[in-house]
Amino acid sequence: MALLAAAGAVPASITQAETAAATADPRLPLVNRLCDLVVPTTATASGAAVGAGSFVLLAVDHQMSGLSPAALSLVHIHLDAAAGRPFLQLDAVQQVRVLTELDRAAFAAPPGDSAAAASTPEQAWRLLKPAIIAGYYTSEVGASRELVYEPVPETTRRNFTLTDNYRSRSNEGFGGDL
Repeated sequence: MALLAAAGAVPASITQAETAAATADPRLPLVNRLCDLVVPTTATASGAAVGAGSFVLLAVDHQMSGLSPAALSLVHIHLDAAAGRPFLQLDAVQQVRVLTELDRAAFAAPPGDSAAAASTPEQAWRLLKPAIIAGYYTSEVGASRELVYEPVPETTRRNFTLTDNYRSRSNEGFGGDL
């Protein structure tokens, strides 16, 4: 099931108890930090500030798109090992360096079988990062302030120049299957 397709159905099925449980989850500080590193504060709020971390934990716990608690654990263990101490104790520059190394390794090779469970930190990160992005862009801030809605998408446009004030269109696609 595609993460975005599932994301459209998730909010209606999430109970208040599930939302509260995700907020109290001991994994939330790590996931929030990952959300902030992937989607930092710019003219709009960061990933954690919009609640993407809680979305990610719900996606992990509901095993959406191959995510699992084990996949999150693989990423966590890898980040701590690569840092030589708990990842969350690093300063921001070191956190960016460690996560960038994992990201480069994860996306350097072609994707494997998306149906297979994540057995390496790289595979796990390939599943987790799209959940962070989906959590952000399905939030109110991501969907209404970060993205621009165009009633008639320009699907035939191929080559264009990105300017400093360019904002992605909410209906221009989401980068393929998640």
